[in-house]
Amino acid sequence: MNKQKKIEILQKIIQIDSVNANETEVANYISSLFSKFPDVEIQKITYAPHRDNLVLTIGKNNGPMLGSLDIWMSLHQEI
Repeated sequence: MNKQKKIEILQKIIQIDSVNANETEVANYISSLFSKFPDVEIQKITYAPHRDNLVLTIGKNNGPMLGSLDIWMSLHQEI
C-alpha cells in the first residue's frame, strides 16, 4: 500500500465521529477495508449500543491479539 492510500485511510478514520460511545462506524469502516481479503475473518463484538469492538483474524489463528480502535492505526502500519 502506498503512502497516499495510508493517508486517505487515516483521514477517513479521523473524519468519523467516534467520540462518546459511537465506535460502530469506525469498526464498520475498518471492517470494509479487510472484507475483500479471503483469508480474513471479521467479527464485531457489541459492548453496548454503538460501542462495537472489532476482531480481525488474518490467516491461521495462532492465538489472540488484542487492540483498541483508537490505537489501531498506530499499531498496524501495514494493511
